[in-house]
Amino acid sequence: MRIRYKLILAFIIISLLVGLVGIIGLYANNRVVTSYEIGEEHFGSIIEASNEVSSYAKRAEGHTFLFLTLHNESDRKKLFQRIASLREQTAIMEGKVKNPDAIKIISDTKSKTDELQSITDSLFKLYDNEIKTTGEFDFKKHEELIRKLDAVSAAIRQNGLELGKIEIDLQNKHNLQAKHEASSLYNLIFIISGIAIFFALIIGRIIDKNISNPINKLRDIAVKIGKGYLDMKIDIKSNDEIGELSNEFNGMVQKLKKSNEEIISSKEYTDNIIKSMKDSLIVVSQDGIIKRANNATILLLGFTEQEIIGQPINKIIPDGDKLLLNNMKCDIDKKRIPPGEETSFISKGQKKIDIIFSASIMYDKYGNIQDIVCVAQDITERKRSEKIVEDSLHDKEVLLREIHHRVKNNMQIISSLLSHQMENINDNKIKDIFAQSQNRILSMALVHEKLYQSSDLRNIDFKEYINDLAENLFESYRNSENIKININVKDIFLDIDLAIPTGLIINELITNSLKYAFPGSMKGEINISFRSTDENLFELVIGDNGIGFPKDLDFRKTKSLGLHLVTILAEKQLHGSIDINRNKGTEFQIKFYGIKS
Repeated sequence: MRIRYKLILAFIIISLLVGLVGIIGLYANNRVVTSYEIGEEHFGSIIEASNEVSSYAKRAEGHTFLFLTLHNESDRKKLFQRIASLREQTAIMEGKVKNPDAIKIISDTKSKTDELQSITDSLFKLYDNEIKTTGEFDFKKHEELIRKLDAVSAAIRQNGLELGKIEIDLQNKHNLQAKHEASSLYNLIFIISGIAIFFALIIGRIIDKNISNPINKLRDIAVKIGKGYLDMKIDIKSNDEIGELSNEFNGMVQKLKKSNEEIISSKEYTDNIIKSMKDSLIVVSQDGIIKRANNATILLLGFTEQEIIGQPINKIIPDGDKLLLNNMKCDIDKKRIPPGEETSFISKGQKKIDIIFSASIMYDKYGNIQDIVCVAQDITERKRSEKIVEDSLHDKEVLLREIHHRVKNNMQIISSLLSHQMENINDNKIKDIFAQSQNRILSMALVHEKLYQSSDLRNIDFKEYINDLAENLFESYRNSENIKININVKDIFLDIDLAIPTGLIINELITNSLKYAFPGSMKGEINISFRSTDENLFELVIGDNGIGFPKDLDFRKTKSLGLHLVTILAEKQLHGSIDINRNKGTEFQIKFYGIKS
């Protein structure tokens, strides 16, 4: 049998076994992926709904207290919306949950939701009656009902947590079952792989006996012939290509004996090496004239050999003379290795081809410079890939900037809508509320504007941000002409997660000083200091030398929405601390830790 048929048959057998392993492996992988996706879709929606149940219960309770405390009708509406959302999420889970314990929890959640609805309705009725009669709502009088509201809300949140735990456990069991099924298929793959290896060993043994051994014998005799033993004769009798090769080899040896001296003196061996090179090889004289070029160069540039030989190297490399000079200097200085430099070929069609170019001096046996050997590697594909990556990164950066720009524009639209609404309001208190809301929105919009303008899309220069924010606030208050602001901020950069709450805090405290610290035409100063320490701790100090904060008033318990917002942002969102110094005017000291990269 011919060697090609032996190899083809062996290849077919092994390919079939490997293909079978691949098909089973693909099937097993698809089974696992499909099972995981089904489990993620089913259990994920339930877990998400259970989290929403806990969230809506907490927010419903919060809106109830906000309404009773701040008397804001929007909180009453939001409460009803949260209860409706709570029922909606419960209904979503009820249609998907199959576990008995989970079904009980959902049933209890529905009843607790009804109870929550009933309690809030009762509180609102009591609130409406007392507002009409006494003008205020007495929390102590209805403490028991309020505690009951807190207990029902806590029970609903606990139900959400318990339901989430149950569904997570069910999802883990579902995934574990999928792994077991895949494991069985992988065991089958292992068995078939073992069979494939066994057949491969047998086939390898047959090939070794019928092909490798004769080839090794050919190799050993060829080594001896290469050492000059031209009287050697290969005695291999077979009906395949190796037998034919041995006969041809014997004939070649006889011819080799006759032409040995001619082969040694010829340049055929060197020429074959040059022609087989994939990179371009060019031999030039000391004055830059091309003396030789290999096939790779001819094919790449589209010239014929006659069109290149005898031409200056600048014909195909515009800066060739300069590159040759640089490489020769490095080559002559034995301490330096000639560097590979990026440049370009110019083809016959005037096409630019990016290459890495290097050159080294070829010396004769007397140590004199004979020629210069230049090697060029085509890097067109590499440059194209680099350009694709660069363009992709640029597109992503443009997209991020556009997102920040659009967010900023949307917030400014909201601010403009508030301004138009204020034109139709005659009540100064309501106008002030609108103005404060407008300033809060603009403080957040300014964060996105700074990110859009920044060369670093992750961090904001907060010194520049505070200056712009203070300028906007001073322009919005007419009585700020007699007030001076001192800003001491150095090299503070914050990401968006810290910048927005910090900006809102600064907005509220500057606004508070402008409104209350300097009554009438009183002159004064507002001081802002913001610094960071080596421990990644930020210290923000905002104070004024105005009339001061009342000593008997706790800023955490004041009805001022601004100070309440400052406390929440500092302690809950930034996870920091806030203190007040009343010695000279009013000074708020806020400390929080940054995000370590």
